[in-house]
Amino acid sequence: MSKQSFNPNIEEDLNRPHNVTLTEGQISTILYVMEGYLQGDDKLDDEFVNDCDNIFEQLEGVVDTYYETRSDNYASKVDSLIDKMTYSRAEGPVGKVSTVHHKIDLDAL
Repeated sequence: MSKQSFNPNIEEDLNRPHNVTLTEGQISTILYVMEGYLQGDDKLDDEFVNDCDNIFEQLEGVVDTYYETRSDNYASKVDSLIDKMTYSRAEGPVGKVSTVHHKIDLDAL
């Protein structure tokens, strides 16, 4: 029996999101190790550092969100919800949400 080479049927995509379940302790450990690695080397590739910064943002954001949603402060819950809002066309996060109500003159229509 000869070995057969593996031919994946799904195109590789390093930006494909995955959902994982980690404990707060595991997240803390990952962030601690990454921070130590990044501080120990001044010759790191800019793209690598940017990727690490994005990972930090995601992992810290998950923990922050957990505690924000358990707050009794309604305003902080609304702020947290708005911060998580994104455009429907993958344009990124919503920059500003208007809370101003405009009166429409129906006779002018």
